[in-house]
Amino acid sequence: MAHLLGAEALHLEYPTKVVFDSVTLGLNEGDRVGIVGRNGEGKSSLLAMLAGRQRPDAGRVTVRGGVRVGVLGQADTLDDALTVEQAVVGDAPEHVWAGDARARDVIRGLLADIPWDAPVSTLSGGQRRRVELAALLAGDWDVLVLDEPTNHLDVEGVRATDLARLSGQHKQVIGTMVDELEALGYVRRKPDPADRRAKLVCPTDRGQAQMRAADKIMAAIQDRHARRLGRDAFAQFKAAFLDVTEHQRRRQFP
Repeated sequence: MAHLLGAEALHLEYPTKVVFDSVTLGLNEGDRVGIVGRNGEGKSSLLAMLAGRQRPDAGRVTVRGGVRVGVLGQADTLDDALTVEQAVVGDAPEHVWAGDARARDVIRGLLADIPWDAPVSTLSGGQRRRVELAALLAGDWDVLVLDEPTNHLDVEGVRATDLARLSGQHKQVIGTMVDELEALGYVRRKPDPADRRAKLVCPTDRGQAQMRAADKIMAAIQDRHARRLGRDAFAQFKAAFLDVTEHQRRRQFP
């Protein structure tokens, strides 16, 4: 199989930590590779290096001439001034993208419930993530680099029992919270098509607007702390905090 890209003796370190050392790998046509590790172990950094978006402290990445690399990072890079159609297919005429079976399948699978002419600025975080993923998958690439592509994807809804399990709260506590959120107009309950005895908790437009506002507030808070502590120190603190949180969740829900 044809060689597409490779890495030789990659080294990355921060002032207080060596993230990885002497990483060597190769990617051939047809390969599907998953990178598994704990938070802060350098998964995103390694992907960024392979995609040419970050330079290693030592070592090198080689890409065969003409190879096209498509990347989905964790950051939201959508332009709020675009519509969904423009973000996904650009200026391509409808007969061009509609005649592409792969593009049609991607759009139908990821964006069926999102208006094609909706401004990107009106979308929820999960909808924006799906638009980014659709835009990438509808393109023509030799290599796809996906950094946690399913993070924050909106779904039809979530069961209150799942909310309880994920949050560590008793299901009666979650049920009371859902009742209050529904009364405020932030969520609504609907039948779960997979289980007629269950209900899904779905965010309303008002609820999604509140989530977007909360996301902006949290991003501003994190940016302020990162500037005060330094980006590297804050990234290490955040990774350690997430590790502790995940450890506590696993102890409660093994």
